[in-house]
Amino acid sequence: MTGPGTPRRTPEIIAHVPDFPPTPVPISGGDGPSAAGAPGVGDRAGARGAACVRIVLSDGRRLTIRGHALLGRAPAPAPGEEVAQLVTVRDPDRSVSSTHVALAVDDSGAWIVDRGSTNGTVVTLPDGQQILCVAWQRVRVPDGARVRFGDASFLVAMDADGIGAG
Repeated sequence: MTGPGTPRRTPEIIAHVPDFPPTPVPISGGDGPSAAGAPGVGDRAGARGAACVRIVLSDGRRLTIRGHALLGRAPAPAPGEEVAQLVTVRDPDRSVSSTHVALAVDDSGAWIVDRGSTNGTVVTLPDGQQILCVAWQRVRVPDGARVRFGDASFLVAMDADGIGAG
């Protein structure tokens, strides 16, 4: 929470976006998350042991999310909204909304919220069941779930040490 005298944190902007869509990246559930491009579990600058979740985007990027992130073509927080990361997704066909989905992690695990997107958000659970997300409603996403938003997607890979797992 912020008050009148509390300085606002500037969100980390993750804007390096490879061409989209690339060749799909095979994901192996048993090999654990890749260390390529993702901070390690011990790297907690400013997070003080906060829960985190790793995601693998359909464009091949592997990111560690701590706190609250927004994903979209040009994601931007609402006035007064505290966001730790803004993740830009290149989508020349504009199937992804500007601020399409929020992804956050707390002590019970990861969750998403469709931000009123045009093309919707679907969660595919590890057992194949699908959840069509209703705009502005929180949906838990377990380890191994795939979240499709527009023509983009990401795979949820809970941290190797179980941080953020419920």
